[in-house]
Amino acid sequence: MDVSGFQSPTFACCAYIPAWQRSFKNIISFVALAATCCATAAADASTTITWSFAAPAGALAKTESYTGQITAGAALPGNPSLTIAATGYESQKQGRKQALISAADLFGKTVNQTVNGLGLADSSLPYPLPGTDQPNKELFRYAATVKKIKTTYVGYVQFDLAALIELASQTSSVKTATLGVFISSISGPDVAKVWYGKNPGKAGTYLKTLKLSTGNSSTSTTFLLDKLNSTQHYLTIKPASGEFFVNAITLTMPASASAVATPPTAILVLTGSAAMGLMLLARRRR
Repeated sequence: MDVSGFQSPTFACCAYIPAWQRSFKNIISFVALAATCCATAAADASTTITWSFAAPAGALAKTESYTGQITAGAALPGNPSLTIAATGYESQKQGRKQALISAADLFGKTVNQTVNGLGLADSSLPYPLPGTDQPNKELFRYAATVKKIKTTYVGYVQFDLAALIELASQTSSVKTATLGVFISSISGPDVAKVWYGKNPGKAGTYLKTLKLSTGNSSTSTTFLLDKLNSTQHYLTIKPASGEFFVNAITLTMPASASAVATPPTAILVLTGSAAMGLMLLARRRR
């Protein structure tokens, strides 16, 4: 179809507008488009902070502090705290008695760049009783029978994310920020369960399950941060089967609403200049 002689209604209308007015209509359209693009870019911007547990390695204290690093996006305003704490725990339950919970030493291990972090394991072997040296010092889930009394031990790691949640509440909406949990494995299959709650040492409410089917691999899960708050700021990871390592925790925060609503300074200057030029040229034409 030959469209060389076709004029759209919009184009036909513009043909009757003086050239100088059409040129400034183009300028204003360009400025509006630029402002929209900049606003869209601001809306798409986000910041990701990563807390890596790859180091230190070896036998650690019962509680270790880790400082997050910005791995994507812009720097954060001010000097916010990026430190969270990890604590090892072990619960002991004999028969139907209520479980006793005590702090336990953490253990960090580095196999390679993929497999590293805080070690957790599930085993049916009769590992030594608490207070004695574990074979590889990881936090274990296991059962031991002494004088026909079966005692179940569950070792797990809990993260205090109070500083992380405070950071998210100051820089973006907690309802849109996402938390990521990463684990890795030597052999597989492995299963980890994630919980959140308000009491140190206690798992709280079940949240997610992470599964690794093969060795020398890693997996992750993400969820909205809205389940955690200033009251419920503990994240607990327990071994369900196999042996795995908690690699890292990430926080991804979208750009705040205020950053999207306010146009960049350059766009404001450009808009003002275009409006002033339009006024001057209109006066000259008269």
